[in-house]
Amino acid sequence: MAKHKPNSKYWRNKADKVFMVQFKGKPCEICLSYGRTNTEKTCGHHVVAKSTSSYLRHVDKNIVVVCPTHHAFSNELAFHSTNLLAQNAALEWLKECRPDALECLETYKKYTGARVDYEQIYLELKGGE
Repeated sequence: MAKHKPNSKYWRNKADKVFMVQFKGKPCEICLSYGRTNTEKTCGHHVVAKSTSSYLRHVDKNIVVVCPTHHAFSNELAFHSTNLLAQNAALEWLKECRPDALECLETYKKYTGARVDYEQIYLELKGGE
């Protein structure tokens, strides 16, 4: 049974759910940098995609809290915009405002192949329950 494997999809999904809930409803970091407070439908954006690095999947500095506009819908600054200029603006914003998150992007390859124990991560996130 998959539940018994510590790096299974079962444990990964449980850890993801517990990890990401902490970012919902927090102010969009990009809006804040422009002097606005926006908490509507905010979520955590993985700077290094979950599918790219399982090691960085549950690391706080790999997360930027964003509103839907800055996540995907802006043509000026958005991580998942189809507009290349908006993607580049998001990278520039990382350089200026979140160099710790940018570091994840610049160094993620050194974690390639790192074994991840999602069950342990889940237990740590839940406080050892």
